[in-house]
Amino acid sequence: MSLSVHTKIRLLLLAILLIGGGIFCLFCWMFHKLQCWTLIVLIVFMVWFALAGWVSDHSNGKVMKAISYVMSVPLVVVFLSLGLVQPFITIVGTYFFVASCAFGIPALLLHGMNHVLNMGLLPETIVFIAIAFGSILCANSYKITKKIIRWTPLHNNGEHRYEEYREKLAYYLIQPSNVVYLLYLVYLVLLTIIGFIQIQYGSSLINKGYDAAILKAFLVFIAFTNMKNKAQSSDLNSHELLKQTLGLFVPNDKNGYKIDSVARQILDTMTQDDQ
Repeated sequence: MSLSVHTKIRLLLLAILLIGGGIFCLFCWMFHKLQCWTLIVLIVFMVWFALAGWVSDHSNGKVMKAISYVMSVPLVVVFLSLGLVQPFITIVGTYFFVASCAFGIPALLLHGMNHVLNMGLLPETIVFIAIAFGSILCANSYKITKKIIRWTPLHNNGEHRYEEYREKLAYYLIQPSNVVYLLYLVYLVLLTIIGFIQIQYGSSLINKGYDAAILKAFLVFIAFTNMKNKAQSSDLNSHELLKQTLGLFVPNDKNGYKIDSVARQILDTMTQDDQ
């Protein structure tokens, strides 16, 4: 069974998240357990790295080559682990920065307006609006999400070659099709957990209000995406419809060609690629 390119990429990203995330959590756990010993471990690693380099440069005999090989094994493991963690940090960082702006800024604005203008909005209402608005924004405005990436450390400053690959990966991750897929996956997991807890224990994941806000926000997101898909798959001839509509404002039939030209220009402007 052959897999599509998008399926292979998503499986690769999933593997990076699982493996890189596991290694990242392991490092965090080690630093948490070691605490004050962390600095000593880093110093020991740097000394080990320097000694391994010196031994490698002076490994003329078989014994020195064997020692150099043994000393290089821990270094290879560490650098390989760091190599797997870096894509994980890029993936998580991309979605973290985009989500922080898309969901956090509307929530803060609503909270500030609610406090200043005394609008009487409940916290659950603010969460509902922020989640619904942020989901729709991330899934449908590639220009805005790309600008968010340009404001983050993920932007390519031209200092290192890997920054170019990191930025391209971030841009791929925030493509609308990938964001829609991720949002549906996140909502699926959340609604499954909420439904199980509610049915099994008669309780709520957070509380009844916030759980309802998440559910309603997802329904709004589904309604919007379905409306957009229906609009894209409509059988209406947009050019012909626009031309006939513009013709209502010009009763003279001699202007038919001019109307057709204007309609084409308007459609070309409206259908420019967001990318």
